[in-house]
Amino acid sequence: MVCDSTGRPTGHLIEHAAMDLVRGLVPKPSVAERRSRLVELLSAMAATGLTGAHVMDLGDGDVPELLTAVEEEGDLPLRLRLAPWCMPPRRVRRPPVPD
Repeated sequence: MVCDSTGRPTGHLIEHAAMDLVRGLVPKPSVAERRSRLVELLSAMAATGLTGAHVMDLGDGDVPELLTAVEEEGDLPLRLRLAPWCMPPRRVRRPPVPD
């Protein structure tokens, strides 16, 4: 967990294993709330002069649908490139070592 300059935890998790521990405990916001937050965030980014961004996390797989809905309503102020992060399997099978 990321800590601020005083050592106080911020709640920002970086490790996927840590995220997996809390994912089921955190309530998921409604679609309307997610849409509102997304438009607010992207608008703030556009106001700084950004014209595009990369989307690395597809959430539960519903992010493309959310982005499409926002775009169809005309509220998508940035060009977005979806490049999802794919986690490798937890257990990697290694080929046997020859004798």
